[in-house]
Amino acid sequence: MITFGYIVGGEERHYNNLKKSIKSIKDRIKVPYEILIIDNDGKLESENRIKVIHLDQPRKLQYYWSNRYRLNEFAETEYVMYMDTDIVIVNDRIEELIKQSEDKFYVCQHWWVKEYGSYLNMNPTDNSIVNKLTGLINYNDPYFASGVFLFNKDKNSKVFEEYWKIFNLCYEEGSNYKTGITDEFMLAHALNITKDYKFCHGSLNHCCEKQLMPIEFKDGNLWGSNPYELEREKIVCLHCDTHRRDPSNGYDIDMSNYIKNMFYL
Repeated sequence: MITFGYIVGGEERHYNNLKKSIKSIKDRIKVPYEILIIDNDGKLESENRIKVIHLDQPRKLQYYWSNRYRLNEFAETEYVMYMDTDIVIVNDRIEELIKQSEDKFYVCQHWWVKEYGSYLNMNPTDNSIVNKLTGLINYNDPYFASGVFLFNKDKNSKVFEEYWKIFNLCYEEGSNYKTGITDEFMLAHALNITKDYKFCHGSLNHCCEKQLMPIEFKDGNLWGSNPYELEREKIVCLHCDTHRRDPSNGYDIDMSNYIKNMFYL
């Protein structure tokens, strides 16, 4: 049994994306599962196999993002897989992923900013916060993609504890979002401090961008990787907000049609 966890709030497109993501679970996942949603705007209600949590928190971006690190508080299964709302399941490799994780926080290294220093070089960031965190992380430490990750809710608890310590260093009560201080940025600190993580192959979280992540269509399936990985594996999750772009653009007809079908386009 595994829980698929989401956070949702804000524009209606996020709720529309969530519906497609849940449909992909129902259509393509064969292992026993539950679904857990932290609904920041209180629009959804619990139903069969779907538990919805409403939290009384400030309506600020940093809380919306960070609620993914509270799923462990509400999940009732040993393993939880967080996914952004604009993700669809392609292949059920859940049992394989759980075994590979070895009960570490299982997450992909970021596909275009591999190290913490690369993130700082390529993104405007609130320097007052970066200076406050000096000494917690090395510029050569790895950076992570927080759109999908798998964890054991008890054995990886220190990651969540550390995350909220970092959050409270970055954000005082009532403060607004600070440039570049995203959940990924704070997760990078938490994981590099605890060392309680294992890198998953990039096929866990594929963005459908040719220039960022290699992808191919073979044996009637999608195979992908991060750009620095030598081998491709069957894609578990495709990641794209289809309200903003067409994930099938730039591919041949067969691959394009397959991608559209995965996203119910």
